[in-house]
Amino acid sequence: MAPILEWYWYQNYQWDLLSHMWFFSYEVNSADGQPNSTHGWATSAAVDAALASGNTKVTLCVTLFSGHATFFASPTAHLKFREVLLLGPMAQEVLQHLLKR
Repeated sequence: MAPILEWYWYQNYQWDLLSHMWFFSYEVNSADGQPNSTHGWATSAAVDAALASGNTKVTLCVTLFSGHATFFASPTAHLKFREVLLLGPMAQEVLQHLLKR
């Protein structure tokens, strides 16, 4: 299920009045550092609308709601998280999404 913002509300936003939008969220798997979900980041019409405004910057919000001790005790999970988000397909997805403008 898409976030409520994705359904239709974003169509009524006055993007020229918003300087920033946080996209919620990139959920981290505490055991391995991989994403549990990106909630449609790459195909989000709300992100497209915000970026198309030319005024609103979009930030991807990363969340870790549970398993904190597991994640922080695992160098492998840390490395995989950085690898996926900063170097892997997710990073390419983020860059491609932002460079569409």
